[in-house]
Amino acid sequence: MKNFLLAVALLSIGTAAAAGADNLSLTAKAKAAKARQMVTEACYKDIDDGAAKEGLDEDQRQKLASTPLIKKLCECQGRKLENRLLKGLVIGSDTDFMSLYQKDRKECADVFLR
Repeated sequence: MKNFLLAVALLSIGTAAAAGADNLSLTAKAKAAKARQMVTEACYKDIDDGAAKEGLDEDQRQKLASTPLIKKLCECQGRKLENRLLKGLVIGSDTDFMSLYQKDRKECADVFLR
């Protein structure tokens, strides 16, 4: 499960960032930025997978992924996780990560779909 592997990778990132926002090392900031990138890419992948299941061809899926709405949605999800990590949130299990991932997706969608 791709999300499980992402959660495992984020465990060390969250632990590194837990030192406190004022004293974050460049390594912790870089890891948080990498986590943001990973979540953003996972968002695009989830949307592409959903579009494929709905029968969209490759060109249609690429057009969908390049729309400003999808870009904002996925970048929002990535930023939310990065901010949590920089504030010291430690993500400890697949369940914790998945609930945060879904919560962030809903919050971001609510903002951009109004």
